[in-house]
Amino acid sequence: MDNSVFARMPMRLRMAAWSAGNGEPAWPADWAEAAARWCAAQRLAVVGGEIYEVLPGTQWGSFRQDWLVTPLWLPGEPWREFVRRCLGAVSDALAAVGSEHGELKVFLAISASTDVLPTMSATD
Repeated sequence: MDNSVFARMPMRLRMAAWSAGNGEPAWPADWAEAAARWCAAQRLAVVGGEIYEVLPGTQWGSFRQDWLVTPLWLPGEPWREFVRRCLGAVSDALAAVGSEHGELKVFLAISASTDVLPTMSATD
């Protein structure tokens, strides 16, 4: 996630995030969906992410799953619909991991419309 996006997030979402060694934020599973909803409200699409299960006694964990929204933006698809579809993918990914795991940390990959398709008009 771009640091400028993270810096614009409400304080409660920034405080809930954990920072990886490279500075990339990750959220506990119960906060990840709130972070994704905030992104969607800003017209940012969560195009994918990674979920890790925290190992006991550590701040880090083992990889559980990743996801990428497929297909990515479809020609003619209104940007707001794509953002909504991406938000559904976050919910689906979290549900797929299930609650049988311990503490989870979720990294979100964020994109603005011009990042996904540079030739897309600014009105979409």
